This record gives sequence, structure tokens and C-alpha cells, in this order.
Amino acid sequence: MSVYIGNLSYTVTSDELTQVFNQYGVVKRVQLPMDRETGQARGFAFVEMETDEQEDKAIEELNEAEWMGRDLRASKAKPKEATTPVMASGTRPVKSVDRPVGDRSTTDRPARNWVDRSNGWSDGGNDSGTFQRR
Repeated sequence: MSVYIGNLSYTVTSDELTQVFNQYGVVKRVQLPMDRETGQARGFAFVEMETDEQEDKAIEELNEAEWMGRDLRASKAKPKEATTPVMASGTRPVKSVDRPVGDRSTTDRPARNWVDRSNGWSDGGNDSGTFQRR
């Protein structure tokens, strides 16, 4: 497990966090997420220590403590939740619905007539499946 430390200064470095947490035990790893656009710290970090007892002591001492002009928030880090993947277009995949292909009985909007305005052809609302010039 690791320690979540929040409300950090945006100028904090991994080395500074390591020095602070070394007072409570052996630091195995410091993860300091950086903003992609500005290159500054995002204001929080995760610190992994050698034992749970060391983490508990650090949380107890650092939660609501003032450091670099800010009141820190320290707690046990929660596991990262699984997220829905995002496609390259920036949209999320649509969940499939268990129904036969072409069954529109469960939709809340009527079927639309197909129209291709680029060449002037459409089905014109014709159910026969033939296309006509507009």
C-alpha cells in the first residue's frame, strides 16, 4: 500500500518528499504526477514506504501539518479504479445491447430515412428499398 499526500505545493520535487518521508522510515518509491502542459507537479503524490507501520506513522504526523505554506492531507492511498477506455477520437465505446440486429422496438426515437445530400440521392421515405433522385 502507499500514502496519498495532497494539497502539495506545485513546486515540490520528489527529492523534497523523500527527505520528509525519510523521517518516518525507509521510502521505497515516490510518485509525483506532473501536469503535461505546464510541467509542474499536480499538487498530490503517492509515497510507498517499507512497512505499513511507517506509513501509518507518516500519515498520523503529516495529515493537516503545514509544509511549504500549505496544510497537507495525508491518507492511505486507495486502489486505482478501472476506467472505460477512450478511443482515439476522444469518445468512449458504446455498450452493446442484447437485441436482434435491426430491431428498433426498444429505441425511443423513430427510424430516420437515409439521405445522402452530397449527390442528391435519397430513399425519400420509400419502404421498398429503391432509391430515387431528389
